[in-house]
Amino acid sequence: MTIFSKGDTGRPTPPQRGRTGPGRIVLHPNAPTRVTAFAAQVQAIVQTLPVSASAGKRDVINLLPGCVDPGDAAEIQRLATLMGIRTLLFPDGSGILDFAMTGNGSWVWTGWEGLRAAGGNCATLALGPLASAASARALDERCQVPCQVLELPIGLAATDRLVDSLSRLAGVPVPEVLRRERAQLQGFMTDMAPYTTGRKVALCGDADHLVGLAGFLVELGMLPIHIVSGAQGRRTTARLRQVLAPLRHPINMKVPGEPAQLGPWIRQEPVDLLMGGASCAELARSEGMALLRFGFSGADPARDPGSQHLGYRGGLRLLEQILDGLMPGQAWASPEGLIRQVM
Repeated sequence: MTIFSKGDTGRPTPPQRGRTGPGRIVLHPNAPTRVTAFAAQVQAIVQTLPVSASAGKRDVINLLPGCVDPGDAAEIQRLATLMGIRTLLFPDGSGILDFAMTGNGSWVWTGWEGLRAAGGNCATLALGPLASAASARALDERCQVPCQVLELPIGLAATDRLVDSLSRLAGVPVPEVLRRERAQLQGFMTDMAPYTTGRKVALCGDADHLVGLAGFLVELGMLPIHIVSGAQGRRTTARLRQVLAPLRHPINMKVPGEPAQLGPWIRQEPVDLLMGGASCAELARSEGMALLRFGFSGADPARDPGSQHLGYRGGLRLLEQILDGLMPGQAWASPEGLIRQVM
């Protein structure tokens, strides 16, 4: 449930249980899962607060980051800022999910006025079809703000699509600093190809994260062969099959499914790496595997919500974590001299 006060300009106070007070709007959509609840909440916001501009659209782009960590949302904002683009990012969990223990307990929020202004901006760029597409389309229908929906920018190609879309919507060139960051990620991927190519991976998590992650693994030459997601619908399966189309290897996929489903598949065809959230911890223990934790940190207390996996810089960090997960297994199978050279 979200409560907005009409006097709010950016720092609402936490609502009191059972009391909303005068001049407040209460949004309380219901949904069966975390991501669909997030999507329903954002859709309720855009169907209630934004208003159309009375005198033309402003040169501002709405950014819907999806159900991601504050660190990833900040990285998306940074990419747009480096390009000199004015944006309105919402929802923004900065200062809430990644709060600092300063003792003042302040919250940071997009604010009442900012959300109302979303209807007068020139375009909406929504990331993560499951978490953001319905909200972007609802805003288009309510306030005639054209929208574009992209997969989460995980890896090289997906981030390229985000940067190209921002460049086209705003009519600005891609700055040299982003070209350099792209080259750094591309170079690291090339250098590490001998250690990632052909490695098998099992994945479990939310649909938007899985699709982006699977695409990045394919770029690295890896084989995500066992995949489970709790998402509903055939669209998630179609999205996964689209990004996995370049593979020439049988793929086990269960959508919707549970992490336990991965166990029999892993015993039948072992993998080099298991990637998922806290729900995979028991599976990792039972199968004697290391778990590379990935996904939304709100459902995984062992992860830093300020960490980044999106964008070119996030891709560098994610590849480093993948290599950290692969190296111990490679150490046991490698001659001692090779270990000294690689590690």
